Amino acid sequence: MGGWYSSAKVDLSGMERLQEKLDNYGSEAQVVVAKYLATEALDQVGPAISRLLPVSGRTFAGHQLGARAAGYRAVFMTAGASVDGVTIRSAPEWGYLYFPDDGKNTKRHRGNQKFMVRGAQTAAPDIANEICTRLVQKFEEG
Repeated sequence: MGGWYSSAKVDLSGMERLQEKLDNYGSEAQVVVAKYLATEALDQVGPAISRLLPVSGRTFAGHQLGARAAGYRAVFMTAGASVDGVTIRSAPEWGYLYFPDDGKNTKRHRGNQKFMVRGAQTAAPDIANEICTRLVQKFEEG
């Protein structure tokens, strides 16, 4: 996959409570974590990033919705998940988000806003807590 896009990894490797659960529950826990990250983490990370997206304020006829108004499910996708985290990236049609996120400042645009990384960092503790809850539920069921 080529082209420009913004991405951020939700890093769970430093979450002590989660690491403790993974150590206690073994390889079955890794399946639970990977499944959650691949299928449901976007629902936690997407809104956290969307709140930080820049809004252009353009309202002329024919102008499409901005990324924030389009909703996080249209703008972001899960690009890869493993036990230590998940990568969220902008969908191809929203690749221009690279420029305000990682790009350079220009005359009219403020770059290097890092909204992807900041949103991912905001969501990481909630994701770790949800995974811990699911691990406890799974292993209490037997």
